[in-house]
Amino acid sequence: MRRFIDVVIFKNVINLDKLFTYGVDFHVTVGQFVIIDFNGSLEIALVLKSYESKEDLDVKNAFQVIKELIPLDETRLALGMWMKEFYILTYAKAFGTICDFNKISNLSYRYEIEALVPGEIEEIVYKINSNNVVAKGELSLLDKFIEDDLISKKIIYNVMHGEKIEFYKFSMDLNESLKLIRKNSKRQINLTTIIFEKYNSNGFFSSEDLATLSEYERNVFNELVNKEIFEKIDNIERDISSPNLILTQRQSEITNAIKSSDENKFLIRGVTGSGKTEMYFNLIEDTLASGKNAIFLVPEIGLTPQMEIRTKERFGDLVAIIHSKLTRKKRLTEINKIESNKARILLGTRSAIFSQMPNLGLIIIDEEHDDSYKLDNYNKYDVREVARFIIERTKDSKLVLGSATPSIETFYKSKNGIYELHVIEERPNEIKMPKITITDMREELNSGNKTAFSLDLMASMKESLNKDKQVLLFLNRRGYSTFVTCRSCGYTSKCHKCDVSLVYHKKNNLLRCHYCGHMEKAPRICPSCGSRDIRQFGMGTEKLEEETIKLFPDFQVMRIDSDTTSRAETYKENVERILKKEVSIIIGTQMISKGFDFPEIDLVGIMASDLSLNIPEYDAAEKTFQLIMQVSGRSGRSNEQGNVIIQTYNPDHYSIRHAKNNDYNSFFEDELKIRRAFAYPPFRRHYTITILNRDLDDGINIATSFFDILLDEIKKYNIEEYVDIISHRDRLSISRLNNRYHISILLNSTIRHEKFIKNIIYEIFINNKYKVNLNQTHIDVVTR
Repeated sequence: MRRFIDVVIFKNVINLDKLFTYGVDFHVTVGQFVIIDFNGSLEIALVLKSYESKEDLDVKNAFQVIKELIPLDETRLALGMWMKEFYILTYAKAFGTICDFNKISNLSYRYEIEALVPGEIEEIVYKINSNNVVAKGELSLLDKFIEDDLISKKIIYNVMHGEKIEFYKFSMDLNESLKLIRKNSKRQINLTTIIFEKYNSNGFFSSEDLATLSEYERNVFNELVNKEIFEKIDNIERDISSPNLILTQRQSEITNAIKSSDENKFLIRGVTGSGKTEMYFNLIEDTLASGKNAIFLVPEIGLTPQMEIRTKERFGDLVAIIHSKLTRKKRLTEINKIESNKARILLGTRSAIFSQMPNLGLIIIDEEHDDSYKLDNYNKYDVREVARFIIERTKDSKLVLGSATPSIETFYKSKNGIYELHVIEERPNEIKMPKITITDMREELNSGNKTAFSLDLMASMKESLNKDKQVLLFLNRRGYSTFVTCRSCGYTSKCHKCDVSLVYHKKNNLLRCHYCGHMEKAPRICPSCGSRDIRQFGMGTEKLEEETIKLFPDFQVMRIDSDTTSRAETYKENVERILKKEVSIIIGTQMISKGFDFPEIDLVGIMASDLSLNIPEYDAAEKTFQLIMQVSGRSGRSNEQGNVIIQTYNPDHYSIRHAKNNDYNSFFEDELKIRRAFAYPPFRRHYTITILNRDLDDGINIATSFFDILLDEIKKYNIEEYVDIISHRDRLSISRLNNRYHISILLNSTIRHEKFIKNIIYEIFINNKYKVNLNQTHIDVVTR
């Protein structure tokens, strides 16, 4: 009998969503990665099935196993299949999210001439091996020479390895070490002294630590190792207990309850500044002491230098870090630390959830409400649901979610027993929650104040600054002005690729699209009518910075947004300057709303709390409440009570009223009533099916064809009472981004029937059961 494998090929083509069969004449197991030929191209494929068959299938053979890639374990294989079904994905999209091929590149054939061949053939071989383009006819000329063993054909690829992390211990004290070094060897003396000063208290240090020292030179350090001042060691023994980490009574009650509970999924709702990070560290410490390892996830925006430093100060070299800003080599270095078990804690952002952490005992998801964890058009999974799946299939492991403002869906699940709920309503050491004041900007306008600053905010800023405290001004909109328009004819500068207004950035005198990245010079005269009466309207952080400097010229102002803080090093430098009190007023976007602990911030001003309320999404009120509460939490984190001023044109909106009172429970109840009334999640499942096409007419024709098919399928199965198609066939939602039209079909279903509905959506839109012509069309499905 012949052996076959069914594999996933990572080509995300809707019409090809199936497993492909190949023969094998080598040992291979499910979960391994192999090299196959797919339509004449070498590809990496994942083995999902391996079996023997008497039937002689007419299929190609796979070439070889890629031994450098660690196979997927049973949990990740099951996870991929679950994601495919639950999120309505192709095999390629589901498993492509889980798999990491970073270390493999330049997969190709190499031809070697083994005997005398014609000069024409030598030239073709040279062209191929030099990565030059050759015609198909030229390539076919080689086949006969390969069959006759005159030319050999081999598969080659590059393997990138991360940096090898080495550990060293101190063999003697500093005085004894210096006796072994000649007095004129100043570089050796200097490096030895620095290493002792920085790492002697730990008892060991790593090659990563050495790389951060400006005095480090490899050859100088090797001389010190040769003198046996430092000794290389294979593993480190680290005392993970922390006598300095003393929890409050309530914190201890929660952590002890989680440790002793028979449940495996928990939610901690703790107000900002309540010490959730200390509780996380306590749970991690207990996990490591039991011989297991931990994954600690934070939002991309929350992985600040402070969090990295704090975690590494607590657990040192036991921490590996994975996030999107890492270079390919650095990422592989961190993965190697995990795979070799040198790192036992993985601190990372959303994609780190797929890391195959050995002996996993704990997953922590901090700020679980954050949008970066949720599925969207780019990330087709919800981190919290993926973590639940992993924990439920990992013996003796626990999942802990934490937030001051849990998502409505998560808190609803805790109320229904899916998560064990623990609440902490106070900050430690009797630190009071900030005093929150609402300012009605309509009254400010009526009184003649047309500035961005209410009179209350200006007075409070003066008071805080005179006390030598810091002020944080929050505006979740970067740029100088939100749009540019002509007051003579009404022309507005718009992106020629997207249906959005261009944002004015004064520093470079540019108009920018915040969706596709298009940039153009700001016009001096109207491109439509020639008038010079062209003006900028609206306010972003750049304009707020300018106006703040005018109002408070004697104080240092710093702006933190993606325009000023794109590099990680700049980010760290800015944080250090704030901590050193080199700046008095900090202006920022959502980048500063979480993850920071600045003890000297006495006042937070939320400049335009209504911005997120105007987003046409069912969870706009939730996002507004969460953002206000998170930003407010930056205030008063030391001994003195902080102050927060919320500027709004909607002071009576329930999200703002409850934020003022720091009342999550009341907000949850009000929001839940609205969602129940309008059949929003968590009461029904919502689906957005988007047809993307560069041609509007083609896109509409395809969308209406699909709409009719979907309607027929729903009627055929007699499930109209379980499904609501929200969109109207002749008035579909249409937008344009980056020269592609997005035409959306919206529907919802009961939770009970979601599996059936998802299968219908998959067959129609992903499997293209009805063979709709999808030329130049991409289909995207998001389910919530």
